Amino acid sequence: MKVLTEKKEAAINFKRLIGESFITCPACAHDDIRLLEIVDVARQHALYSPHSLKRQDELTEAAKSSALTYQMVRCNKCHLEFANPAIAPNADWYNIAYQTLSLYPHDRWEFQFVIENLRSKGNLLELGCGSGEFLKICNTNNIPATGLDFSPEAVNLCHEAGLNVQLLDLTKESNNTKEDIKTITAFHVLEHLDDPITIFEFAGKAASKDTVLWIAVPSNVRPSRTFGITDFLDQPPHHMTRWNKESLREIGRKANWILDTVYYEPISTKASCWWITTKKMWVYKWLEKSLLKKPKSELVLRAMLFPIAFFAKHLIYRKMQGFTMLASYRFSA
Repeated sequence: MKVLTEKKEAAINFKRLIGESFITCPACAHDDIRLLEIVDVARQHALYSPHSLKRQDELTEAAKSSALTYQMVRCNKCHLEFANPAIAPNADWYNIAYQTLSLYPHDRWEFQFVIENLRSKGNLLELGCGSGEFLKICNTNNIPATGLDFSPEAVNLCHEAGLNVQLLDLTKESNNTKEDIKTITAFHVLEHLDDPITIFEFAGKAASKDTVLWIAVPSNVRPSRTFGITDFLDQPPHHMTRWNKESLREIGRKANWILDTVYYEPISTKASCWWITTKKMWVYKWLEKSLLKKPKSELVLRAMLFPIAFFAKHLIYRKMQGFTMLASYRFSA
């Protein structure tokens, strides 16, 4: 009897699972889904902290309250990719993970974009404010802003910076924010939630008819996704979902948020050519491995190949953009 590969075994087990349970897309509720990959959490943690077995063990121990193995699946209707089981890690896991990798950003493209495109400088509410970098920008621009986050460590960082931030779990507590919220933001929060509709429902409780909701997530046309490169930070347990324009539209509609526009972080020509040269041009890969031993030689080779990459960017990879996609919603209830 022919021995089955690990991938075939996983596919068979997934079909068996589908036959025994009912898994639906959290964005559009469609039940036509297919298996993409199996994610072993302990292996993920080896990538988080390759030089510290102790830290790997701490992460794995914290993950036991959620799951140690995930299936990543794709909805065949709206193309959302999501984790099964839909159980996100708790705050303890995130505290360890973010201490390990220092993932709180000091600046993002979407921060300034939202500031420049505010319809009103009225009260702003940030969901999942992290260390408060966007709130600091709001303060600089005289925008009254409040933040919410479920991490006690993040809230403490915000308090130390003098920011107005509260500890809150979107999935367990009711909304007690101030009235007349004109803008609600959630930067790179949605992809971490095991029940993503909760962020739209929570925002709806704080919204009025003219409130604008901004949701930022990793873009489905960023270079790593364009070239099919596996990113361990874009897999569970860190990311529970991977979004696109259609799935963002579908989940917003379920909670009375109408998607107006999706904006994409620009990518420079230089960065585009770097990605195309490095990831797609076999000549570069062959010469780098076979002939090049010095960094200066590599730079010369890149310069020689960049004109070809430039034409490829405009002819083949026109849709490729930067890291973030930013969705703007209006409340319809």
